Amino acid sequence: MDGSACNYNNSATVDDGSCEFTSCVGCTIPAACNYDATATVHDSSDCEFPVNGYNCLGECLEDTDGDGVCDMFEIPGCDDSEALNYDPSATDDNGTCTYPVPGCMDGSACNYNNSATVDDGNCDYVSCLGCNDITACNYDATVTLNDGTCNYDCYGCTDDSACNYDDTSTLDDGSCEYLTCYGCIDPKACNYRSSTVDDWLL
Repeated sequence: MDGSACNYNNSATVDDGSCEFTSCVGCTIPAACNYDATATVHDSSDCEFPVNGYNCLGECLEDTDGDGVCDMFEIPGCDDSEALNYDPSATDDNGTCTYPVPGCMDGSACNYNNSATVDDGNCDYVSCLGCNDITACNYDATVTLNDGTCNYDCYGCTDDSACNYDDTSTLDDGSCEYLTCYGCIDPKACNYRSSTVDDWLL
């Protein structure tokens, strides 16, 4: 006849000493992992709830990429240990990994690579040396480092109307010839020669 007993009988008029106080005690909160639908007496200390982000089986409530790490706990970053910016705490690769770029990192070398992040020990200090001044006689378009060997004394005939005109000369040395190239330029003639000016004009 004890109302706090699991087997309380409100119709009983004589207590028979059979009161049970444990079999009906349990967690009566439906959201709890150990919810007991048969319990009639709530024991708050007995209820167990899932960890935030997980269900009662320890599974993620949301795991978009299926990697076992719940979306709410993902840490974006570079997760490749071979990358320069590897982040050991990253769980979700965000495409920001950068990798070593081997090359010559010495700015004074012919093959300097400003994109290189690791010096490969192959710097070249010779092949690009020469004259890179376009106004010099010995200008070389492949040269990137001027070694002071530029030559500006390009003497020759600079008159393009002369027989011995030299288009590589920058300084006229007075050697222009205007007669040595005259002759017959008619290929049908007996005295034809590959002259530049027909001497019938003289």
